Amino acid sequence: MIRWLEKHYAAITVILSLLVLALNYDATAMQGIVPFYKDFARIIAAGFDPTAGSMKAPTFPIWGYGWIYLIFRFKLVILLFQQALAFAALRSLAREIEKCSEIPRSAVTFFKLLLIVSIPLFALHSVLWPYSIAASLLALSAAFMIRASRAANGHTLRDWVISAAFFGSMLNFRSDFILFPPVIPILVLIVGMDRTALKRSVLWVVCVYAMLIPWAAYTRHAIGHALLTSTNSGQVLFASLGQLPGNKWGITTDDGDPVILATVREKLGDSINSLSYSASRVLRDAAIARVRASPGEYGRKVAHGAFLTFTGGFYPGSFYETKSCLSDCYPGYKAALARLGASEPPSPVAPGSLTRAIIQAGAVIYSRVLLILCFLAAPFAIVLGWKRRSFLLAISSAAVVYQAAITTFTHHLPGYTSNVYLFHLILLSAALGGFVIARREPTGHL
Repeated sequence: MIRWLEKHYAAITVILSLLVLALNYDATAMQGIVPFYKDFARIIAAGFDPTAGSMKAPTFPIWGYGWIYLIFRFKLVILLFQQALAFAALRSLAREIEKCSEIPRSAVTFFKLLLIVSIPLFALHSVLWPYSIAASLLALSAAFMIRASRAANGHTLRDWVISAAFFGSMLNFRSDFILFPPVIPILVLIVGMDRTALKRSVLWVVCVYAMLIPWAAYTRHAIGHALLTSTNSGQVLFASLGQLPGNKWGITTDDGDPVILATVREKLGDSINSLSYSASRVLRDAAIARVRASPGEYGRKVAHGAFLTFTGGFYPGSFYETKSCLSDCYPGYKAALARLGASEPPSPVAPGSLTRAIIQAGAVIYSRVLLILCFLAAPFAIVLGWKRRSFLLAISSAAVVYQAAITTFTHHLPGYTSNVYLFHLILLSAALGGFVIARREPTGHL
């Protein structure tokens, strides 16, 4: 049975991902930002005229998803494109894992089996948001980089360049990994690759950042400042302080938080958008000032952020949301879930709500348990990677640690952790594969 599942894992993942897409089609996660992406489609169509948008934030967010709206336009088409790109990414990564002799063969089996039950992964790609495309581009970049690390394949330089193109494109959708590229040459040194590989990894870094030149040129045209990211970093940093419940600053994580708005108004007046370049700088400085004044409170915020990062799970989907209830689905979901343990049925809920409630509850529990297991397994996979000088495990570990760090110190949402879902699976699979070998070889030599 296991061999059959491993052989047909790709077809099974396609079927299940389409099923999850249908169930999660009406999810409203992060949909408040969609008008900004549509704005960018208008700006681009108008010849990059920043005044063509209606949201009055010409440099927020970064423009990648605006291009998607310009090209595909319709929701279903965009979601199917996301699904196709995700499938290409996981297949490419799986193929490279199969060719990596430094990890146990059983790890490949575990990876494919885990893909089959990857509801959080399928859910990630069933919502209109740039996280999906960014996660797929990151995985594709890693796949070609891993291929390039095997110098005998004869396509090393080409693969490094293709990898850089995918990574640079990813940064045009999400800026989370903007500081990650310099890590790659360090990993090349750690795993003991030759001088040629080191030079090409440095070239990779240059090519990645070169992919942001068009965005920098646009932002200079739009606001007079050449930027590599969008102009919400200050608001994100400031709002992240509200992650600690009951914090002394009285801040919440809501983008419309009164403290955020008051801070911007105090310095810039009422007419300035908090997502503008000037407001971002004000909020960044205000956040840093608060941290310096109360480092202990920030320490508690970081501790709370770490707890959420390690236990909050991946994005589990929003299966309880339907067209019938739109944004008011959650009470019906809770009522349906309560029915499972209620002696008498609660207030009436829409047909199918109980089934959706069970699916949602199961997905939440599964995503959290899986993430905890992934983090627990990570140290064992890292040790295995160190012993075998595995570039695959090195880059997977680096991606997981990097994402965990930025969500711990800034702001955590399950969708952010889902960016590196496949890398978590790689580490978990490698740890499980190493355990299998250890059981076969009692001496403990991997």
